[in-house]
Amino acid sequence: RILGPIELAGRLEWYQLSIEPNGELTSEAHERGAREHLTVFEGQVRVQSGASERTVISGETARYAVDEHHSLANAGEHRVTALLVVEYSQ
Repeated sequence: RILGPIELAGRLEWYQLSIEPNGELTSEAHERGAREHLTVFEGQVRVQSGASERTVISGETARYAVDEHHSLANAGEHRVTALLVVEYSQ
């Protein structure tokens, strides 16, 4: 669910994210220099950006490049809730 105002779309976007068990959100590359900031409130998320992969648990924040193929996957048995901020280069 998008939380930010539509006027900022394509510059700075923030979302309330919910991923069910076995769920995954995959995305093609955004523009050069774009980054995501993912803060996990509940659960654990496997973050893959290009060849890099890590698991982010409740209470942690990951920051990663999204100018290449990337994905977020529920890495646990319970629903994930998180805040996702997408920052585009200007």
